[in-house]
Amino acid sequence: VEAWVDTSNYGKKAKGIGIRFAGAVAGLVYLGLGLAAASHLVGNGGSGGGAPEKGAATALSLPGGQMILLIAAAGLLLAGVQQGRKAWKLDFLRHLEPRAAGSPRVAWIGRTGFAARGVVFLTAAWLMLRSALDRSSQEAGGIGDALQSMDETVQMAVAAGLVLFGLFSLVEAWFRRIRDPQVLERLRAAVG
Repeated sequence: VEAWVDTSNYGKKAKGIGIRFAGAVAGLVYLGLGLAAASHLVGNGGSGGGAPEKGAATALSLPGGQMILLIAAAGLLLAGVQQGRKAWKLDFLRHLEPRAAGSPRVAWIGRTGFAARGVVFLTAAWLMLRSALDRSSQEAGGIGDALQSMDETVQMAVAAGLVLFGLFSLVEAWFRRIRDPQVLERLRAAVG
């Protein structure tokens, strides 16, 4: 909805459309993760793996497949670096109401959550890079594979960070600031 309604007012120029498109893709990824988690909870999920490997196998079967995987690895790397940058600079606080943005607790919950997401993206980038370099779809992996490739202590720390990111998302849902009346009007029209 954020990408469709343009709640951050990115606009209709190439850069704004690119940012909104990336947001839409992220939304679809989160939708897929949510459906996979729900499926796993009701007993239909299996081990949670498979899709990254199938995607990598498909890519490797195409002309230039190795390059496709290298580009995917670069995208995951950039996403991981971006998450780390957000964690370091606390950029995510600027979208919150002052009482939430000024809370050190909210800052640390968000910072830890974004850092954990960065670690997962960087690990997934490494798995995708290995898949491309080895020309082996078995090396590719998604979030579950990235977590399983970590030492148990790191795995627990990242899992705790991801839980904190979920908590931060709830804080953001409650305290997100939308100042532009036109954006508010578009949002109201979109949700009914």
